[in-house]
Amino acid sequence: SSIRKSLGSICNIDDFEEEDEDEGDQILTQLSKGKLTEIAVDHVPQSEREQWKEFFDRLDTDKSGKVGIMELKSLLEKERKKQVPKAEMERMMKDYDFNQDGRLDFEEFLVLRAVTGEKKQDNFRAKAQQLLKSSTTRDLGEKDRIQTVHLQGVPKAWVKKYIRKELNETSACLQLPWAAMIFIFFGVSVMMHFRFEVLFALDEAITFDIEENANFAFSGNVPFENGRMGHKTLYDVNTIADFWSWMSMGLVPIFWPQSWDVNEARANVQIACSDAKSALQGFGWPSQKLKFTPSPAAIGAACPEPQGVQWSQESTRFFGQRKLDGHFLIHSSIVGGARIRQERVSAEECGVTNEDGKIHAGLCNPDTFSYWLQPDFNQLLEFSKKYEDRSGGETVYLLSRQQQSDVRAAVRALEDRQWFSPETAKIEILFTVYQPRNNILSATYIYFILNEAGHIHKSLDPFSFNLNPYGNAGLYVIDIIWLLLTLKLFVEESWEIVKHIKQLGLRQGLWQYIDVPNFVDWVSILYAFVMVVLWVLYCQELREIRDLLTQGNPELVGTWADASVREQFYETVHQTTKDTVQMRVTLAIYPFVIISRFFKAFSAQARLAMVTSTLSQAAVDIFHFAIVFGCIFLLYTLSAVILWGGEKEYFATFTRAFNSVFRLMLGDFDWEEMHDVGRPQALLWFWTFTWLVNFIMLNMLLAIIMDIYGDVKAFSTNAPTLWHQAHHIWNRWKLVRQGKAMRLSEVLTLLDPTDLVEDDEDEEDSELVLVETLTDEYNLKIRQAEIILVEACKMMDSYAKKQNLGGMSEHRQMSRIETKVVQIHRFLQAYARRSKHLEKSSRGPPPQNEQATRELEL
Repeated sequence: SSIRKSLGSICNIDDFEEEDEDEGDQILTQLSKGKLTEIAVDHVPQSEREQWKEFFDRLDTDKSGKVGIMELKSLLEKERKKQVPKAEMERMMKDYDFNQDGRLDFEEFLVLRAVTGEKKQDNFRAKAQQLLKSSTTRDLGEKDRIQTVHLQGVPKAWVKKYIRKELNETSACLQLPWAAMIFIFFGVSVMMHFRFEVLFALDEAITFDIEENANFAFSGNVPFENGRMGHKTLYDVNTIADFWSWMSMGLVPIFWPQSWDVNEARANVQIACSDAKSALQGFGWPSQKLKFTPSPAAIGAACPEPQGVQWSQESTRFFGQRKLDGHFLIHSSIVGGARIRQERVSAEECGVTNEDGKIHAGLCNPDTFSYWLQPDFNQLLEFSKKYEDRSGGETVYLLSRQQQSDVRAAVRALEDRQWFSPETAKIEILFTVYQPRNNILSATYIYFILNEAGHIHKSLDPFSFNLNPYGNAGLYVIDIIWLLLTLKLFVEESWEIVKHIKQLGLRQGLWQYIDVPNFVDWVSILYAFVMVVLWVLYCQELREIRDLLTQGNPELVGTWADASVREQFYETVHQTTKDTVQMRVTLAIYPFVIISRFFKAFSAQARLAMVTSTLSQAAVDIFHFAIVFGCIFLLYTLSAVILWGGEKEYFATFTRAFNSVFRLMLGDFDWEEMHDVGRPQALLWFWTFTWLVNFIMLNMLLAIIMDIYGDVKAFSTNAPTLWHQAHHIWNRWKLVRQGKAMRLSEVLTLLDPTDLVEDDEDEEDSELVLVETLTDEYNLKIRQAEIILVEACKMMDSYAKKQNLGGMSEHRQMSRIETKVVQIHRFLQAYARRSKHLEKSSRGPPPQNEQATRELEL
């Protein structure tokens, strides 16, 4: 009772009860002793302070200027009339003993007094918040930020922005490994299905053999002498007669081999051992037309090998009883033979006359096909059914495993009836070759295109494809994993749509869901499904070819006894070739679709996003630069067409010239061909193009990009690295699993029930969120609440800094600093001159009026 009487109205001793401890003690854990003492002294009136000093001296029985834990414990036990737990006293000493000496001095005791009682606590908090606000103009440290979020709080809008940013970054970071897995499994699947190295080797072998060995224009007197050297190849077929020579002397010996090749000397001896009639029969002349007595062989009975080359048993075992008949390049077999077809038009009157009559005597072909320039392979594959298999130009099949004499006789018959005529627009020769070890079919296309200029374009295009894309079980596993990864993405995005619709309704939910990142996700999903459908159809076509091959017999002439099956086989092969080309194009686009998902993940990681952010921020400048650059580039392209279009094929059309000028910009040009048209014109064009486009325009583009890149890099200097971010996500996940933290998505939902709408502005967003708000209202742990609010505070300060900089780049900032320095330098020079002037004036007579005195003071 004496203690209560002595305290009077100064303090209620119940304020020291454990159950009255609240946020005032939490504040103490964040503020330093100096600040607390300053607030307490300012808050407690001087009269009350003196009374507390007197009371403190009474408690300080040993007159040491400090009160120990036992003295406080005795005070509390007398008031409460019960024992005070030791833990409570230790907590109190820990909270208020700032110098950690185990006792409370008067200032520490005064702080204890200042934060007890609800009203006094509110006054104390107001003083503390005012003190913290006074220091917001400087950069806050970690401890200062914790004080801020405890006392001042963070606007709710910025807390939501921070949580959304963290969720987006987490989602993007977690997408990286999944996107990488999709890319890896897709790449492995394509490489294993197609085996491009094997396809290239087969196509290259066929191309090399036809280009190098299918020759004509031999130096020997063929067929009466052995052809020693063929001086012309496929690409030297320039007339109709050349075509038939190449067919009979070049192509037939390659695709219809009949004897084991021997060295040149033995081949010369063999031709010398044969007579003229046998030589003519070998080139297709029928015996009934040979009305002469066979002349004796050159060496007659002295022929050392009258029976020709004898096959060894080993060779017969390898090639079979038919020996080389039907084989190609040793390890492959010719299937069916060759299909030869053409596009043929009907000649008509030219319709061109002059005053005296017709200028041209004869007919002209209609302008049906545009084959003025060399067509590409895709264009050649398209065959017009309207102009195919016409009278005089019917489709011909030269069957495999025939004698060379029979094949040459068929070729000679086609030549006799002028199968290749001036009305022929395009000839296609299709050979199919089967490689049994790898189960690969090679469709070899040879084209001859006769344009209205009278020139014959030539094209050789072997195209191989694997008949069994699932050669082992591992391919099924890889494809299933890739498909499951794609389905996982499909399920996740579908669930996002469902959440948006459930929370916001159908119309607003879809409107909020549709954005560029989600659009990219759905493009990749839908494109993957399209690929799956095309792949299934493609595999069905390959299966159809395999079924047709199983119906064939390698011992039969033409492989199939039924001509309709053979025709169906060639049609299926041709369609599969076109579909394979389209399938490869479709598969080639998919990596670009996947990389868009990588860019989506990169955009949420500051260091990875430097490239994408640079391009996005520079997009406006690049767009306007592209307008100017495009005008200049198109100007030079048109000029190049005019200068070289009539002489050089790669400048003959605007599209070809556009590509050629772009390659020229990169340094790929042939100066000798360019100046053939005229040296002055070429010099003027080349020099102006190089200076204006290469030296000026491209460097301007580089300057635009580097300027923005400097800005992006400046704001990304202190950004966390990818592995640091991954470690942060891992630690946060562990805390959630251990029950020490709440999921950020749940926190966002508590703060904003319509969390899927990112741009909504509620009236509550201006409210301040304190640590106590998150811990008391939303049941967050105090440490997680502190981290969320501190990071939100950092985000708000960073945004304020960016706003103050106004988006200036480092170069512009340095330029401003340099300008200010120059201004200061000029000011100091003017000030020095003015000082000298004032010094001289002060030595003269004093000013005569008030205005002169004021100028002197200035």
